[in-house]
Amino acid sequence: MFTTIESRLFELERQRCRALTDGHTDKLARLLSPKLSHVHATGRVENLDQYLRYVSERAEFLQMQRSNLQLDVEPGFAVMTGGQSAVLRLKPDDGRIRRLEAWVTQLWVLEGKDWRLRAFQATPLPMATGDSS
Repeated sequence: MFTTIESRLFELERQRCRALTDGHTDKLARLLSPKLSHVHATGRVENLDQYLRYVSERAEFLQMQRSNLQLDVEPGFAVMTGGQSAVLRLKPDDGRIRRLEAWVTQLWVLEGKDWRLRAFQATPLPMATGDSS
């Protein structure tokens, strides 16, 4: 059974994924801390303004799914980990659709009365090929 805080954080993560796939950067911005550090699976690091610009101008998220989410809640912050599968099209690239699989670590911080995402770190996972190496 989840605590109220855990349920709230899982709901905020669902809202984050939905804002990305719906293209609602205003809703997304409300979930993110002004001190955001977002590390893409490529290693590129962006602050809040850079990330929102990337989402609105460069990336079209077609699907976003989370799996195996784990949450460790401490006073004033929480660490969320789990898999992330994203299908997206980068603009203005050639329009190819890309599927990205990553393991994600997120830091959610209580800022005033609101939980906000302060840090996001994605580590790419190899695509399933049947090779166990």
